Amino acid sequence: MTYAAPADPRAPHRHHTGPDAPEHAAFARDASLPALFAEVARARPRAEAVAWEGERLSYAELDGRANRLARHLQGAGVRPGQRVAQSLERSAELVTAMLAVLKAGASYVPLDPTYPAERRAFLRRDAGVAALVAARAAGAVEADERVRVVALDEERAAIAAHPAGAPVAAAFGGNEAYVVYTSVSPGTRKGIAVTHRAVARPASCCAWGRYRPRWAL
Repeated sequence: MTYAAPADPRAPHRHHTGPDAPEHAAFARDASLPALFAEVARARPRAEAVAWEGERLSYAELDGRANRLARHLQGAGVRPGQRVAQSLERSAELVTAMLAVLKAGASYVPLDPTYPAERRAFLRRDAGVAALVAARAAGAVEADERVRVVALDEERAAIAAHPAGAPVAAAFGGNEAYVVYTSVSPGTRKGIAVTHRAVARPASCCAWGRYRPRWAL
């Protein structure tokens, strides 16, 4: 998430009601990222949410796509509290998949598709993921009987057949949103779990007055 610059730095600092108001900070601390996203999508459905190499998605379009994929993931056995690995190239589809995993009540583990296969396999095992979202054509899918593979390029029609309404999955600010791996010493990697609240808190501190948040890839 990043922040848009003020339209006019000389403009007076005003208080607002609704999503940009200071009292909204309490809600942001306890709400999940999908709940915060849904609030923006309801308020600004036609506003641009994602832009990548000529592809543009409004908040309403992104919300619908993520809801369909989230329902598909739930149908594939993904349950709240589980971890789902994602191995996708940077794209609008990547943003959709990230949001969909959260909407399904799970947390995501980003795996760079350019990593060697053995490194991706190690990270999947270490994180204990229940599913993998990837594109088989990109070569980021390996056989693993312990992990359910959702190949977006092969299951596109099935995903699109799901309703666009939000799936049922409870998540709160203290729930895990994603796990990121970082090297702490040569040859050693450590997974760091990040909660919904940890991501939402910077936005709740700054998303009022002259500054308004926007999602960015």
